Amino acid sequence: MDRRRTARTQKAPGKRKPSSVRSVAARLGDQFSSFGEWEKHNFETSSYPIRIFDHETLRYLAVNDAALRLYGYTREEFLRLTPLDTRHPDERQLVTETLALPTGLLRHLPARRHVTKSGETIIVELIVQDILYRGRKARLSFTIDVTQRVRNEETLRRREAEYCALVHNAPDIIARFDRELRCRYVNPAIATVMQIPPRAIIGRRLGDLDIPAHLVEAWSERIRDVFGTATEQVVEFGCECPGGTRYYETRLVPEIDDERNVESVLTISRDITTRKQAEEELKRQKRLLEAVIENLPVGVFMKEAKTLRVVMRNRANRLMMQALGGDEIGKTPYELHPKALADAICAIDRKVLETGEMVEIPAQEIVASSGKRIVQHVRKVPVLDDDGRPWLLLGIADDVTERRRIETALRDSEEFLRRMIESSRDCIKVLDLDGRITWVNAGGLAQMDAEESAFVGRSYLDFWNQPEREAAHHALLAARAGSTARFEGCCPTAAGTLKWWDEIVAPILGPDGKAQKVLVASRDVSERKLAERELSRQRRLLEAIIDSLPLAIFVADALTGEHVLRNRLARERFGELPATPPALARGASSTPLAERLSATDRMAFDTRRMLESFEEEASGPSGRRRIEHVRKVPLFDEDDRPWMLVGIADDITQQRRREEELNRQKKLLAAVIEHLPVGVTVKDARTLRYLLRNRMAEALTGLSDAVTRGKRADEAWAPELARSINETDAKALAGGAPLRNDFTALRQLRGRIVRNLKVPVPDDRGKYTHIVSILEDLTDIEAVHNALRSSEERLKQLIAMSPAAIFSFSLEPPYAATYISDHVLTQVGWSPSDFAAPGFWESGIHPEDRARVLRTVERLRADGRYACEYRFRHKNGTWRWMHDEARVVLNADGSPREGIGVWMDITEQHEEAEERLQRTIRQRDALVKEVHHRIKNHLQGIAGLVRQKVPARPEVAPLLDSVVAQMNSVALVYGLQSGAATRVTVEQVLKAVCASLEGLVPCRIIHKWDSRPAPPLALSENAAVPIAVALNELMYNAAKHGDACEGIVTIEVEYTERESHARICIANAGKLPAGFDYASGASCGTGLDLVKTLLDPRGSALEIIERDDCVHTVLTLDGPLTVWQPLESAA
Repeated sequence: MDRRRTARTQKAPGKRKPSSVRSVAARLGDQFSSFGEWEKHNFETSSYPIRIFDHETLRYLAVNDAALRLYGYTREEFLRLTPLDTRHPDERQLVTETLALPTGLLRHLPARRHVTKSGETIIVELIVQDILYRGRKARLSFTIDVTQRVRNEETLRRREAEYCALVHNAPDIIARFDRELRCRYVNPAIATVMQIPPRAIIGRRLGDLDIPAHLVEAWSERIRDVFGTATEQVVEFGCECPGGTRYYETRLVPEIDDERNVESVLTISRDITTRKQAEEELKRQKRLLEAVIENLPVGVFMKEAKTLRVVMRNRANRLMMQALGGDEIGKTPYELHPKALADAICAIDRKVLETGEMVEIPAQEIVASSGKRIVQHVRKVPVLDDDGRPWLLLGIADDVTERRRIETALRDSEEFLRRMIESSRDCIKVLDLDGRITWVNAGGLAQMDAEESAFVGRSYLDFWNQPEREAAHHALLAARAGSTARFEGCCPTAAGTLKWWDEIVAPILGPDGKAQKVLVASRDVSERKLAERELSRQRRLLEAIIDSLPLAIFVADALTGEHVLRNRLARERFGELPATPPALARGASSTPLAERLSATDRMAFDTRRMLESFEEEASGPSGRRRIEHVRKVPLFDEDDRPWMLVGIADDITQQRRREEELNRQKKLLAAVIEHLPVGVTVKDARTLRYLLRNRMAEALTGLSDAVTRGKRADEAWAPELARSINETDAKALAGGAPLRNDFTALRQLRGRIVRNLKVPVPDDRGKYTHIVSILEDLTDIEAVHNALRSSEERLKQLIAMSPAAIFSFSLEPPYAATYISDHVLTQVGWSPSDFAAPGFWESGIHPEDRARVLRTVERLRADGRYACEYRFRHKNGTWRWMHDEARVVLNADGSPREGIGVWMDITEQHEEAEERLQRTIRQRDALVKEVHHRIKNHLQGIAGLVRQKVPARPEVAPLLDSVVAQMNSVALVYGLQSGAATRVTVEQVLKAVCASLEGLVPCRIIHKWDSRPAPPLALSENAAVPIAVALNELMYNAAKHGDACEGIVTIEVEYTERESHARICIANAGKLPAGFDYASGASCGTGLDLVKTLLDPRGSALEIIERDDCVHTVLTLDGPLTVWQPLESAA
């Protein structure tokens, strides 16, 4: 079956509401085929609003209850109105235009605007027909309210424009691939990478594109893996672009069809080049800083500004402090030294922090517990944060007893932080032209930690502070003008978290090319900003340390041999750097290394280690000679090529130290872990004791960090649970990879379903030092899965119980079927597998119905649903009448997904209804013919008896001839009616009267007929006999009073039909009596008085004039005396 359909609840036969204008017209045509039946029953009981108004005055003559409910008037109010009062002012001219159009049996008028009593504008479609209402020409109008349908279509078009603009303006590259690795869609962002339009890519395979072979092979393998595993993957890759190497993070998302198979793979590629470059630069600066600090021949330490606790020491300082018999990290001076010495140290530290100036202590003596005295030349300087407040206290001592202990916590903490923090998603918003938010995506809400109500309806500018608000305002003005703007700014989330955003503000254009709405794509660039700020902080820290050291430090470029960095002492000794120092060069150079560097410098690169313990005699600009202890450290880049040479010249009398502080990074890591939406616990891999437990882990397990810190599992949990925890810890450490297991014990203890992921964390040597457990609460997800399974089971039972065939199908031609229930076998004899063949369903439709059915199905996407009836070939060769209904199923975003429908055999109901109709028509026709036949026979018998009396009473012969003529006219009408099942036409009556008159009196009648070949005018049932008698009287008068020639009167009868009226002109030679006036009755005989009585003035007009010795009698007939006779009835 080459299409898909939608199922809706089946209604009992005879109670289904028509779902299209054509089915409404068919049903109304059955109900209101004649005014008599309609007036008696169907008018007031119809569920459709019906109005009847006069053709001439336009006054409403009748309305039903449904019309009163739709327009809001009472019946008395409605009958005082005209169609102009209920029509929209802009469309009142259409009333006059549509009245001039003939309606035929039924005429459908397209959508137009009406106005209710409350002033509300509604959109309706009309089905109209001209009728006779109580003898007056009127128009009957059926009203179908389509207001909601039109509004839904407008909303659907607006949403579709928004989604198209969203994808079109997305900065990410979005593409879709099928199983043949053929590109089915790609957005315009691809042009920024490949410099070719999307239309040149769509429809081509990966191998056909201008992409390096290794990238094609890698991408093909990833896409095939997603097709095979049906799981989402994330991959990072780099590619060469016209502007240089670009790095991308790509998500490969499987798209699943209804049969749970991967139909296609959606790829979303985000440019992360800036972040990669910032990360690489930060790593280089970090290595440079670590190399300088760690290899300084002086001890460097740092203290926390608030508590004066020691937080960092370099290798030289660690070697020196081993003499004190312990570690000073985390301790105050009172925990390390005697009280007198501690008071002096604290006083100096506070002075440095308060004044912000460096303090130098030429000789500070420290006594170890062993009695050994350590003398230090100490310099102390404050380190300020970004707000200019003291952050750390930097101390530099020239004792070299402790050099080899370095701090590696920064590298570990950065690695740990990278694993724990997930990358953010873009926040997409749609604004109106006033800047108010009308829609925001789910990823954006998650990014902002807020509900939808916190965004929708608010102004976009309310979320920004100065100066970002000014930039946002200019971006909105540019978008309203039709251009795209971009800016960066800081905006806090609902939880108070500050985030930096890269904002792209673009217009959503309407059909007229003007902006109708504004699209805002917000990308979280906080990581990049943090990296830039960290890089700036590291630079300032490096410059502060280097400038404060009592050493001359310089950095030389290995490729050029020129200095790129000098500290304060180095500048004093070697002079200032040029105004524009050489850049930190990278890459190969054509000059050999031996020609650019000295012999000692080349030795450092050749041996790939630091050269120390050699002395050089040097002199500065002042000419003073001094002995310096020089150390040179070679640095290599990621490609293992010589990069920088760090030189440290130590004046033996004035040595400096410096070290880097890591406590701030630790606090940041602790804050992130504490506020993660998953539970996190950290254990020591050697002792298996708990070191950390965040807030979410406490909520899931019921144990706080204070209770479990420093304890093993068997000290915090029950024995069986502790044994299970220890076993999984051992497996994770033994496997060296993340281990996932369900924390089933928490279901019994806390009633929660928790999944536990254990990750062993190694150090730089590959030895596992910690175990991180990530606890994810799956209770709500499991409940949703159970509800979904129950819903699917109920659906299967309902389908099995339904007598109709249920099916689903694609909305794209040829509307391929994706499912059809087994009931189709009992209905048409074909199995569900037969309908899966292409073209099977279409070939089974009756040829006379096929085009109509296919047109109905093609309108499904626009109308949202359809319903039709047609004949379908049974497997045994017979034709079965089928009722087919379907509708569109929408996705969560409002886009069409597929069609579902119901198919039912209605052959028996259709045949029974047709048989009942034909039987009723035959009975009515037989009864009418018999009655008319008997009336004709009786009248002819009476006329014969009267004519037999004429010879016996010659004095009353003219009167008897007139009576016989009138009786013959009546008999002729009934004779005509007895032979036809329809109304008698005007032309038939006129011809019969003429023929009857020629048989009664000596006259010759000349016929002049001018009637159009359209359906003839018929006489209404009540007007046929009066019109026939009046025509007979007029013809008889012409024959009786006309001038005879050779005893025979010549009469000319001219008959003309135009539009809805008939004109009969009777002319005979002669003159009118003196003072004759038909209108006033002067000089009129008994015959003309009878004619005036018989003719209804509402549909007839009679004029008798004398011209050129000839009397002309003109009779004009119009509605309601005449009606249109259908062509098939006239035949």
